[in-house]
Amino acid sequence: MNGITRKKKYVQIVHRDDEYCKCCGVLPRERELVIHHKDNNNFNNNLDNLVLLCRTCNYNIHPRLSERPVDLRVSENEIPSEIEVNRTMKPQFMRYVGHILNENTQESEKELVNGGAQHLGISSVTTKRYMNELCSKDGPYNRKTIGSSKVITWKANIELI
Repeated sequence: MNGITRKKKYVQIVHRDDEYCKCCGVLPRERELVIHHKDNNNFNNNLDNLVLLCRTCNYNIHPRLSERPVDLRVSENEIPSEIEVNRTMKPQFMRYVGHILNENTQESEKELVNGGAQHLGISSVTTKRYMNELCSKDGPYNRKTIGSSKVITWKANIELI
């Protein structure tokens, strides 16, 4: 695919799918995205055959015999970005809280925040932020003050997806 066609196809793919790696979810400001041919046929430029992948995922799908490019070398100690952590941990925290509330109908906010942090191996500051989102106007939970502690319950009229 030549440069002009690549640019046009890239814009069409972004318009259709949004701009992130379809494999790992990384955003273009974190890693460069490339056009991947699903059928591994570089001459099949049908839009249905094209998706965006980061260079790392594209390399993992199509490893080259030559040495891995310098920009794809990843340190064993590389720390994932906050966005990457949130993409995996927030849904897990939501499931954790839902599971606890399905068993108990209400639970101490402090216990959910600290227990969720321990269960998922993340910061309690992060789980507190997740809890604030979940207890927002559009979230599935209510925060009530009972005595000196705050408890979390399901909202009465929630619509589960």
